[in-house]
Amino acid sequence: AQAEYSTQKVTAYATFGNSFIKYTYKNWFVHDPDANGGNGDYLTAETDYLPGYQIKGGVSYRPVGGFSVFANYGYISKAPIFDNIISDRDGTVADDVQNEIFNAVEVGVNYITPRRNLDIKANYYYTTWKNRALNIGITNQDGSEGFIFVNGMDQLHSGFELEAYYK
Repeated sequence: AQAEYSTQKVTAYATFGNSFIKYTYKNWFVHDPDANGGNGDYLTAETDYLPGYQIKGGVSYRPVGGFSVFANYGYISKAPIFDNIISDRDGTVADDVQNEIFNAVEVGVNYITPRRNLDIKANYYYTTWKNRALNIGITNQDGSEGFIFVNGMDQLHSGFELEAYYK
């Protein structure tokens, strides 16, 4: 769902999205002797449905001439990618899958010259990525391959950006 409000001086928008993701794995090269009542079948695995959602919004204000100031906010709860839930080597499915969380804020200013031949945009962004998931391959003590599904890692992305466009 998306909504927008616009006047000569102000523009505002809001977005909401929802998702349900289910991953299915089938290895066409490996038979699972325990599958299908002992008759064997290709190695398969699948997850339950993993819900996610996003909420985003922003506002832009044009006080005078070619100037505008803006602010945006977003919150996303997203299922990890396939490789961080199911091992594509042996079909192992991670226990206790948790969504990754993105929380983003951006503020900035735009300026367009009266002749419209120069556009300048400067902004600051601050984004946290929480509960990031990762799949790490390991060698077990018996020499077999194994996997560790890690979640709970956090990242921070922030900085200033400056864009200029001249015609």
